[in-house]
Amino acid sequence: MACKAFIDQKVDAAIIEVGMGGRFDHTNFFSTPAVSVVTHLCLEHTPILGNTLAEIAWRKAGIFKPHCYAVVSRDQTDEVMRVFEQEADLVHCPLFVAPSAEEIRVLIENSNNQGHDKLTTSLASLCKSCLPDGTTTRFSNIELGLTAVHLWMQHRKGIVSDTIGIQPCPPIVLPQDSVNIALKTRWPGRWHKVYRKNAVYFIDGAHTVDSIQSIAEWFQSAWPTTGSGSVLRVLIFTVLGPRDPQPMLESLYRIVQPGFDLVLFLNPHPTGSVSPAGKESQHEHCLTCWLSLNSTGIPTNSLTGSVNDLTRLIGWIDQAPQLTRDYLLDFIRVRETAISTAEPSCDSYDIVEHGDVTTELCHILITGSLYLVGDALKALNEPV
Repeated sequence: MACKAFIDQKVDAAIIEVGMGGRFDHTNFFSTPAVSVVTHLCLEHTPILGNTLAEIAWRKAGIFKPHCYAVVSRDQTDEVMRVFEQEADLVHCPLFVAPSAEEIRVLIENSNNQGHDKLTTSLASLCKSCLPDGTTTRFSNIELGLTAVHLWMQHRKGIVSDTIGIQPCPPIVLPQDSVNIALKTRWPGRWHKVYRKNAVYFIDGAHTVDSIQSIAEWFQSAWPTTGSGSVLRVLIFTVLGPRDPQPMLESLYRIVQPGFDLVLFLNPHPTGSVSPAGKESQHEHCLTCWLSLNSTGIPTNSLTGSVNDLTRLIGWIDQAPQLTRDYLLDFIRVRETAISTAEPSCDSYDIVEHGDVTTELCHILITGSLYLVGDALKALNEPV
């Protein structure tokens, strides 16, 4: 149906995302794609894709096609690249590695009294000015996306490669308009900031160890260098299904310094509903992991608890005359007096108070699950 719509609309290009892995997906029926693209690989969906990066890479390389461009991000491991090179050789596919932002050039037209001068600058310099809080992952995605666009434009011009296997990437010079569009592109729930009277929400659906690490760095980059004591920091987190929250929470615990003031674990599924198969919330297990980290690591001032209603929590924050840790903790206390006794009590969560801290602003990180992110965007009335 999607392909019919693309044909009916006479689109110049259609981007088809693989379903799970690539090689055996129903989307893998294109025999001559203009470009096949593979982003950074990590251990994900291992029950289906395999337990090693090499196995997952073999699945992903299934979208490489004979004599059709393929491009992969430059942050792949050596293990992954060996598989990609082997598969590209096997199917006679020219394989490129996206160049760095420093290597990609951007054409800038400079108007003056003598006319128009054409200058070039690096993509890196534009990224740093347009994405001051960007991380390595964001830059890597932009590098890969713009390289794919460049190869697609080569394909449109009828330029094809007769060589196979790993290839040196050709020089890339892109018009500034194209780059500006890429830098302005937004995906709701990814690197998503929402500004409210009392809080800034940092929202991202990261749910792997690598992506959580990147999001933790993004959140940490917003920590002010001066007056940091006036910012309250909150984590709202869960994972779903068979994912292991321990390494994700370890990354958050290690990278976000001097730590979170309040950590809340939330079940994104409505109370009393049946969770979709393989999407059961692990908020209680997350809580156990976090308390374990706090008991074995450097003591923190974190308060820890659990909530079931993100909409009510956000409303509670919005109406705060002045945000404090105790004010947020009161939300949990009030909730616990109103819920059924069948639900676990907050008292069992070993909440420890370390005195009240008056703040001017609250930074709230919501991550770990796309379901959780969907709840957050809905509660915040964010357009998607």
